Amino acid sequence: IGHDWGSKEEERSKTQLAPKKNKRGPIIICVDTSGSMAGTPEHVAKVLCFAITRIALLEKRQCFLISFSTGISTLELTDLKKNLNELIRFLMMSFHGGTDATPAFREALRQLKTESYEKADVLMISDFIMAALDENTQESVMKAKENGTKFHSLVISIAGNVKALEIFDNNWIYHTRNYDSFKSVLRN
Repeated sequence: IGHDWGSKEEERSKTQLAPKKNKRGPIIICVDTSGSMAGTPEHVAKVLCFAITRIALLEKRQCFLISFSTGISTLELTDLKKNLNELIRFLMMSFHGGTDATPAFREALRQLKTESYEKADVLMISDFIMAALDENTQESVMKAKENGTKFHSLVISIAGNVKALEIFDNNWIYHTRNYDSFKSVLRN
């Protein structure tokens, strides 16, 4: 051991550490605030959105939030302390109209083309009581997937449209009356 010490030290000094890659990039969260989400599902969706946003910002990850029904409202977050009041106002907002996820997807796809969000993943929190996406939007989502974007859904319902969920890479299901499903969602 004593004879090999010098040669091992020389080898160590020649080894350079590769810079760490940030495995977790920005996140775009779409929250359904349509009429079918009124009550417990909407509260659960907003609490989960707040929790995910908080974790992401503590990890120094940018967040872009989209609240949707048939229209959308957006909020970009980079710092929880600076943006807390805006986040609370955003989460208190509700549309309570019909449900059309297409405008939310189009905004998410537009953000994916920006420098700040090109490496983002997209999470949609909804009951998915909605129509499937139109063909053009589906094609754009597939192109984004080719560039490494992952699309995740958090389903807060037992009656979601299966066709609307086919576009996602991961589908997590949360039943508001089953607390075991909440543990499963948090684990994932």
